[in-house]
Amino acid sequence: MKLNKLILGTALFLSSWYSQNSFAQHTCTERMAHEPAPNGVEMLAGDLNVFWEAGQTIRIKFMGGSSYLRGKVKQYANKWTKYANIKFNFVGDNETAEVRISFNKGGSWSYLGTQCKYISASKATMNFGWFDANTSENEFSRTTIHEFGHMLGLIHEHLHPSAGIPWNKPVVYADYARTQGWSKAQVDNALFKKYDHDRLQKSNYDRYSIMHYSVSNKHTIGDYSVGWNTKLSNMDMAFVGEIYPFSNTSSHVYPSNLATGWYGIPFSKVDAALNYPGGRCYIFSGDKYVRWDHDNKAYLTAKSIQNNWEGVTFSKIDAAFYWKPNNKVYFFSGSKYIRYDVSSAK
Repeated sequence: MKLNKLILGTALFLSSWYSQNSFAQHTCTERMAHEPAPNGVEMLAGDLNVFWEAGQTIRIKFMGGSSYLRGKVKQYANKWTKYANIKFNFVGDNETAEVRISFNKGGSWSYLGTQCKYISASKATMNFGWFDANTSENEFSRTTIHEFGHMLGLIHEHLHPSAGIPWNKPVVYADYARTQGWSKAQVDNALFKKYDHDRLQKSNYDRYSIMHYSVSNKHTIGDYSVGWNTKLSNMDMAFVGEIYPFSNTSSHVYPSNLATGWYGIPFSKVDAALNYPGGRCYIFSGDKYVRWDHDNKAYLTAKSIQNNWEGVTFSKIDAAFYWKPNNKVYFFSGSKYIRYDVSSAK
């Protein structure tokens, strides 16, 4: 089942021969559309509409770039289509396209998912700022797959709330100020901020994802680093296939993992689930629960059962169901049960 409450996450990785200065200068930054959507609401990374429709053909055109650079982008962009039910149609320079690629010197970036629809048709929605005739195959692969991951709706993996990277912040601030010209606030936003679970598509952190920044040992406390990820990880492949599933169900194996099937649920296992009146679903694990509404809104920061369900004193829920005739909910734990008044629900 698909949770449309976020977008999981991406980054750019540079080949091992780059210096630390080159790493900072070749760091991808997320872009988000700030033009109003049709309903007047500003589009943000966690919004419902960042995913394309499964099976959709996305039109893509180039705004500049040599035939060689264009060919390399096409070559590596299509790595995604092996695992996602999505099609890329590279159209002529004068045709209309949802995704528009430039090669302007400077940074590499892409708008997230369908946010490109709110960018002026005369402007690029993706840029490759350091591609040239001398770019290595690893760098073409890393950067192109990464930016197209953003275009499919994925965010940076190192911002996952479970990443646990032991950053040496003073060193990071100093290096990025020196090599990138970034302020402390810019570094905080790009490296240290954490997305809440209710803005994520999956619950498990993946240090091998193509969506993860490379992390230098110099930038962490202790012996910790993340290597130069050069291709899609196994979780990347499974995850994008869940977001954009193929109609041929034989390509999907069940039972499936929670991390790739119910995006954003912060539990490794589920003890019980409750379909509640008013279109709400509550999912319980241990002494915590999360809420997922039937309209695809999700509240996935785990909360305490005892602190939020008045009178429910169980530290673990084994089963739960709603009984419509008396408008009550029944919770079971071990040899005990509690009858709960629906009007008291959180």
